[in-house]
Amino acid sequence: MYIKSDLNHTEIWYDLEITVIILSHPVPNTHVVGIYRSKTGRILQLIEVLTHLHKSVLTEPTIAIILFGDLNKYTQLIN
Repeated sequence: MYIKSDLNHTEIWYDLEITVIILSHPVPNTHVVGIYRSKTGRILQLIEVLTHLHKSVLTEPTIAIILFGDLNKYTQLIN
């Protein structure tokens, strides 16, 4: 898949990277969200980043969203 460089947005928070790409085909205005959490990333920071994403980018409940990522396993319930 080819993605034009001005269609994506990447933010790095703590040890997390989030990339949002908005596609126009096959379903218009589809948001593809990729999340990477390093092995040293904290679960509470992940929750904070997901909350930020929800409030800033994914604000419209009728928009199609594809969410995927590499979150690495949690070694503790809360770290």
